[in-house]
Amino acid sequence: MNKPRCQWAMYAGGDTPLYIDYHDNEWGRPVHDDNKLFEMLILEGAQAGLSWITVLKKRENYRGVEVCEMHNYTLTRSKRKTIAIYVRDGIVEVRSPLKTHKSEIDKFVKSKEKWIENTLAKSAESKNQRDNFTLNYGSQILYRGSEISIVAKHGNRVGFDSENRHFYLPPNLSSEQIKSACIQVYRMLSKCDLTEKVLRFAKSMNVMPTAVKINSAKTRWGSCSGRKSLNFSWRLIMAGDDVIDYVVVHELAHITEMNHSERFWAIVESVLPDYRERKSRLKSLQKRLCGEDWG
Repeated sequence: MNKPRCQWAMYAGGDTPLYIDYHDNEWGRPVHDDNKLFEMLILEGAQAGLSWITVLKKRENYRGVEVCEMHNYTLTRSKRKTIAIYVRDGIVEVRSPLKTHKSEIDKFVKSKEKWIENTLAKSAESKNQRDNFTLNYGSQILYRGSEISIVAKHGNRVGFDSENRHFYLPPNLSSEQIKSACIQVYRMLSKCDLTEKVLRFAKSMNVMPTAVKINSAKTRWGSCSGRKSLNFSWRLIMAGDDVIDYVVVHELAHITEMNHSERFWAIVESVLPDYRERKSRLKSLQKRLCGEDWG
């Protein structure tokens, strides 16, 4: 005879009872109860009009494991060794090893609840700042760690006035056009300034990249390809020279060590003994850029 099942005991669109998947796939075989006990709890809960989470909590009284509602998250499994949580644009993503039980993942997420709430709040604040980010003539922007102005200059050319320390653009541009023009100047300056730094440090480190390229990466300051080509985000040129030097040395070190082993960090430290402090200061720029929408 088929056993009665309540609606909330079913996965949406499926014929498998919730308690079987919950029992077998997420919790493993319990010590103090079995499927019959959980089935009984579900049926009793359905008759009493209880929600499924209440029934799960009741079940856990037999096992000594807390079941709590928590933040919704997307789960990505891969061949990694640890569980990690990422918060981007208001979305919580959890990355875990392939065979980690869902119960262990949930416990980890629950233990980081305060951190997730704080990070989500900061993410919402940054999003609000990005939504309100605009550039106009007279706005202050960063170049090599210093605040400089955007000024209008008669003609159709864009560039950097090194003597007066400002970006000059044609007049009568819209806010979006000003942003695009500034990015154009940033890219030109990045190609010149970063290439000069790469050549200088490459000589002292006895390495030589095959190329130096500028890209629009938002989440990577720099990278080194298997062909020993260095790539830098134009955004890096906003950082101070000490921070830029750290990123340049970091990528040059990858020509010798394509990893982040002790040997790799020993190379970085041999060139920049204070690289840890420089690396920490890079986070200040990252925090500022989180509130600026450069496209």
